Amino acid sequence: STAGNTIYYNHSAKEVYALNEEFNSTGLCVSVKAQYNEKELYFLVDDNIEILGFDSTISGKKELTVTYSYGENKKLTSKYDVYVVDVNPVKVNDTYQVKVDSTYTGNIGEVVDGYNTFSTVQQALDYLSSRTDILDSDKKLIVIEEGIYKEKIEITIPNLTIKGTDRDKTIIEWDSLFGITDAGGFIHTTDSTQTVAVREEAIGCVIEDITISNFYNCEEAFDLVFGPLYAEHRALALLVQADKFIMRNGNLLGYQDTLELFKGRQYFENVYIEGLTDFIFGTNNTTYFKECTIHTIDSAKGYGGYITAFKGCNKGESDYVKYGAIFDECNFTAHENVGNGLTSIGRVWGPYAAVMIMNSNLGNHISKKGSTGASKEERYVAMNAKPTDSTVQFTEYNNTGDGSINQTVAGMTYLSSLEAANYNNLEVIFGMTNGMVTYLDVWNPVEN
Repeated sequence: STAGNTIYYNHSAKEVYALNEEFNSTGLCVSVKAQYNEKELYFLVDDNIEILGFDSTISGKKELTVTYSYGENKKLTSKYDVYVVDVNPVKVNDTYQVKVDSTYTGNIGEVVDGYNTFSTVQQALDYLSSRTDILDSDKKLIVIEEGIYKEKIEITIPNLTIKGTDRDKTIIEWDSLFGITDAGGFIHTTDSTQTVAVREEAIGCVIEDITISNFYNCEEAFDLVFGPLYAEHRALALLVQADKFIMRNGNLLGYQDTLELFKGRQYFENVYIEGLTDFIFGTNNTTYFKECTIHTIDSAKGYGGYITAFKGCNKGESDYVKYGAIFDECNFTAHENVGNGLTSIGRVWGPYAAVMIMNSNLGNHISKKGSTGASKEERYVAMNAKPTDSTVQFTEYNNTGDGSINQTVAGMTYLSSLEAANYNNLEVIFGMTNGMVTYLDVWNPVEN
């Protein structure tokens, strides 16, 4: 990334092409299954491979044949489909608009009811990115019909809005998990597990009325695959690395590390976010949560978990933010099995962690204990640094509910109304200067 961090791209092969576009094998993996005695073995291969059937000079569906040659004149083959689309994009009110419908069986990219229409989200993204007549500065809209879309999505297109037709019935879900090897032979790290990744090129991305889920979002999912009390739970639903990102009226479902926020400015409104461990975390982002529900899920391990884990910086003192994660008029809830006072609002991932809770309702699962340097069951707890360190900014103001407190405790500063005034002033928190981070302009997400 431009900040010097590794980016893990991990997605399917390109499915949709424009006329005369060259074949792109990125994301294509070839595995060979063999049988030895009574065991089945799988091998990933990257040589002696030939791909036939791709012709982008003529539009339509193309059946590609992938051939692996081995031994003396021995071959294995497999087939899959790609599409060359020579249909002009639909533009309405200065916005290019496409639709995704999992039940669609017509020609990929054809115009149906005023939208270029596709059967998967990846196809729609491929189409928009393949069109040289659609500029980065142009507005784009992808409408997704109800359904479960089992896809791992990479968004690199700027000024794109993705809108579902029902926040609870339009679902994008994938099943990557830290430490597990995927079909391409990659052993997942935390930052590769996300179902949806909004990369730094995708400035101005908006997601509305959609559920984004990682399959590993509850104890039952881990038990089903690995058996009881599986130890590793890092599995992201959404990773945001872009500036000026907005999510409205949606759901983010995970267990550990549900939402990662890396760099830039983000705005979440009326979004339900659930998890157990560090399920909202990030680096030197500034993120405003407005009227969101922050829900702690049940754990067979019997602890209340941690809601946030922030660094407040990426590299250190040179790029820390003053305004980090801000929760305003939010509702902090928990599963009925989560005990009273067992959940921590945050732990310190880095020395400039900055979290503000204001005008919100906090349930009785939230600990009221001041920090002693412990690692659990206090309001704010230690990880890579301590809540009481001078550069850490854990602040609160004007909260209600059984988990609220109205005074400063160790590791948290209770602000006056004057001190808290800037924290929900969007022109300030999304301004051109925030701590050691600067932007080219002031951003007002409410105008989008």
